[in-house]
Amino acid sequence: MNKTYLWLAVSLFGTCASVSYAEDGEAFSHAVSANPISAFNLNFNRQGNTIIARSGEKIFSTLNFFCEDVALDSDDLYQIVIGYETMGPQKCVFNELGYRFAGKEGIVSFFFEAPELPGVYNVQCHTLSARSSVEALQNWWTQGEEGENQKTIIGKIIVK
Repeated sequence: MNKTYLWLAVSLFGTCASVSYAEDGEAFSHAVSANPISAFNLNFNRQGNTIIARSGEKIFSTLNFFCEDVALDSDDLYQIVIGYETMGPQKCVFNELGYRFAGKEGIVSFFFEAPELPGVYNVQCHTLSARSSVEALQNWWTQGEEGENQKTIIGKIIVK
């Protein structure tokens, strides 16, 4: 069965939002933006942002990122964290100092582990500034001001 996805990207006030419509009509976003950092186009095993996986499977993943060419706090460490909506953060996939990050774009690749128990898991992305990867993972649950510490569902893993 082929799945058809419609990608829609909207730019509004310097933020990016994208929506993916799966065959079942359920919509979920596949981009996250914490102005000025955007992360988008999560791809599991070169099959898109939704995958059926085995329990504990290591999934090759890629994620695009973009940072606007703005003045960032030069000593701050900007992070991109990936995790599960219900289980929390799993790993920091990218970090860079502000003075080197402004105006950059690229693709990060990493291995993401499927959960052990069968079920449907929403994958979230969180972009933030933190002093270390450890602090970024700890700040996953912290809710900041509007536009800060916002997590967005960018994919789905179905464990059989």
